[in-house]
Amino acid sequence: MPEGGEDTAKELGALLRIREIKNPTDLLRLVFLYLTEGKSFSGTAALLKLTGIGSMTKKAVFTRFQTCGAWLRWLGENSYRNNQRIPGHLRYRDFEKKR
Repeated sequence: MPEGGEDTAKELGALLRIREIKNPTDLLRLVFLYLTEGKSFSGTAALLKLTGIGSMTKKAVFTRFQTCGAWLRWLGENSYRNNQRIPGHLRYRDFEKKR
């Protein structure tokens, strides 16, 4: 995670209420679970419980997604700018160059 990622998550409203998702790393896990396996808010809620991250309703998962967009954008921009390592099976695609 880029330097300042945890503080920025709070500043941008992604972690205002710390309950089941206690830190930015867990929030990122929530996002990745949804994108890779969950495919729905109820499916993601079930996976969160199975993985031991926490127990949330589908509405709570939805609410987290509503509040974390700005932080995810910041995270992506700053990971790229700071040359953070991207896992080998993932790659950054610069969409701005195609415009």
